[in-house]
Amino acid sequence: MLNQAEMDSITVTDDQVEAQMDQRIRYFVSRIGSQEKMEEQFGKSMSEIKDEVRQAVKDQMLQEQVQAKIMENVVVTPNEVRAFYNDIPQDSLPIVQPSYEIVQIVKRPPVSIDEKLQVKDRLYQIRKRILEGESSFSTMAVLYSEDPGSARQGGELGFAGRGVYATEFENVAFNLRDGEISDVVETQFGFHIIQLIERRGETINCRHILLTAKVPVEALEKAQNQLDSVAQLIRNGDMTFEAACKKFSDDDSKNNGGYITNASTGSNWLSIQDMQQLESEYPEYKNLAFVISRLDVDEVSDPLPMSTNENNDAFRLIMIKRSKWVANKAAKAYIRLDDEYKNSDFYYDWNFQ
Repeated sequence: MLNQAEMDSITVTDDQVEAQMDQRIRYFVSRIGSQEKMEEQFGKSMSEIKDEVRQAVKDQMLQEQVQAKIMENVVVTPNEVRAFYNDIPQDSLPIVQPSYEIVQIVKRPPVSIDEKLQVKDRLYQIRKRILEGESSFSTMAVLYSEDPGSARQGGELGFAGRGVYATEFENVAFNLRDGEISDVVETQFGFHIIQLIERRGETINCRHILLTAKVPVEALEKAQNQLDSVAQLIRNGDMTFEAACKKFSDDDSKNNGGYITNASTGSNWLSIQDMQQLESEYPEYKNLAFVISRLDVDEVSDPLPMSTNENNDAFRLIMIKRSKWVANKAAKAYIRLDDEYKNSDFYYDWNFQ
């Protein structure tokens, strides 16, 4: 494919590659929880990750353009598809794992002002001890930082340019002088103090210490009780899951009906295997496969603790969603079944003739 791209003078610009790469990295950072956790998972700094995947992204973009060119005039008839599958030996047919569309309603209670103030005060005390020479920044990062990836490296993040860190973090870090330590900075990931190690052109290498404010137990219990009431409304038929999601959910997924998106494929379909694989990579998938394996279609779960950024700081309701489009079409579709399958159980209520 790559050789054909060269022969056909197919190219992609550096700007296109960077835009595609940044988009993918932003997506995975959002799913993993933070840039620091992504760096920990890969064992590399963000700049090193980008250097490693840049060529792969470019190659994939070139291959996709070649594939599109090859397929642009291809026409396949239903008879050709049928003939292809009929020619496959029965013992070579793969077993297709069932996939699910899963929707959720999330209650994510906010962190209290008092808790935030306590965390900020702890960071100011750490900063004071460093400035007074009681301990070095790197030692304090090892002892206190809640970013496990960088803490082991004394808080060091590695060289990176703009667009990698949270905006609030960058606005401070890129304006520090070598060795200077910032005031406390708040981002979506928590509270930081930052020390600039070195600047090289448009990139910087810095250390940080991260502390996060925790949701009080009482707030979590309240969220659990609220979702228990919502679940009863849905089960009693007083409210649809979609309406409840739109009204009560604190998660961005409420904007698309509450669907849980497959972080690897970007689709709304998840198999048990997918969930088990993703569970090891993303906190929000923890125990999802276990729950789904015990739910029927349209059955609403009890409130379940939800992990985000490794903290059980939310609760959610889960439901396996029946595809309305398929359900509607099934009533109008003609399906022929061999006698041996006529008494089988099917996921959808097909209109058998």
